[in-house]
Amino acid sequence: MLLILAFLLAAASLQFITIRDKNFVRNARPYYFLGTNFWYGMNLAVDDPERLKRELANLRSLGITNLRIMGSSQGPNAEPYRMVDAVEVDENGGVDERILEGLDALMAGIREMNMTAVIPLNNFWHWSGGFGQYVHWHCDPSPIPYPVKDKPWDSLTKYIKQFYACKPAVEQYKKFYVMLAKRVNTKTKIAYRDDETIMAWQLANEPWPVDLGEKYTEWVEEMIRFIKEVDSNHLVSVGIEGLSSDKKYEKNSKLADYLTCHVWAQNWKWYNPKDPRTYENAKLKAREYIRNHTEIIKRLGKPFVLEEFGLARDNEAYANTSTTIYKDDYYAFIFEIVYNMTKDGLASGVNFWAWAGEGRPVTPGGTWVKGNPWIGDPPHEPQGWYSVYDTDHTLSVIKEYAKKFNEIKANPQKPEPNNYYVLVVIGVVVGAIALVSVVLLVKLIRRKKYAEEMI
Repeated sequence: MLLILAFLLAAASLQFITIRDKNFVRNARPYYFLGTNFWYGMNLAVDDPERLKRELANLRSLGITNLRIMGSSQGPNAEPYRMVDAVEVDENGGVDERILEGLDALMAGIREMNMTAVIPLNNFWHWSGGFGQYVHWHCDPSPIPYPVKDKPWDSLTKYIKQFYACKPAVEQYKKFYVMLAKRVNTKTKIAYRDDETIMAWQLANEPWPVDLGEKYTEWVEEMIRFIKEVDSNHLVSVGIEGLSSDKKYEKNSKLADYLTCHVWAQNWKWYNPKDPRTYENAKLKAREYIRNHTEIIKRLGKPFVLEEFGLARDNEAYANTSTTIYKDDYYAFIFEIVYNMTKDGLASGVNFWAWAGEGRPVTPGGTWVKGNPWIGDPPHEPQGWYSVYDTDHTLSVIKEYAKKFNEIKANPQKPEPNNYYVLVVIGVVVGAIALVSVVLLVKLIRRKKYAEEMI
């Protein structure tokens, strides 16, 4: 009886995240969060499941309640600069069930820690295979022009942008999503589209429009509609960086449930960690860039999440023994901006890039290869560049601001109508069970007393 009661009470506390009055709503209350990017989680679950448990527990102890995780990756595993082993193994939609079960384990762990997950369904960039691999499989068999010294990033983006017009590539993207949404988690026995742990699906990590204009807008709108046809329970966002890469950001965000933004001070050449004199100007540019989204946020009336930002360690060192004076200050600076925006009703959350936790690079500043520990930097980037290690002083800044976000006060929201009636029914059932239990207990006591009197 008590087990049934506990199950019903647990079920009553779980609701899909929705939106009301520009706020995320979770369990009938506004949901604000400080989170992180934990893109490699499904592979870590396969390679070191015990470390995964420790990492999730550590993140939760810091007050982190939201994780942005990759939901797919593409082979072949022999390709360079990839997170491997990959989920999708070929152009026919074949999958590696081990990695999907790793995703299952990751989701089960997130659920156990009472966190939520944002799941990009693919990636514009090559470090997970992504759109470029789909293009190679279906529309352009020429070698993927990975950005090395003699091949700049422009060559890669021109190759990848073919994805949006490559019908068989888009079809494989859609088929993978349908498979994942309908998949029943082998750990929780819950279908992904029915899992309240998922906050949102994301079209991709940073799906750049490049120069495609209306063609890109059509793809975004088609995919959002398609995802919602398959799964009406979850939110959908685009996953774009914001105005830096999408000049039609407002138009391309209209069908999304919420807005996203990424800010990269060093990548965008505002900051040189080997020249600290550039730091203050980089902060000014970061503040200006974030604030440039404010009027769009107001016009569209949607929640806003700054879901990627990071900074190198002092003097662009990579080892965990190096200092993080500028990084700590920058984290506090960005957190404070988003925290104040949240209190003003202009934001709902922030995710830093990225969590390394216990992981340490084999060669600090080197390239990741299969068998190396997973850390926060994707395989193609210098290992340790933006990672946050579990011994960094930065953790104190994260913990301080996670507490602030978790304590933001707002008026409790009424449950969504459908959830409200579900809660009423559950309440009636729980009440009935409790009443029956009391009646049975009273009868048992009376019978025992009667038997004693007869003796």
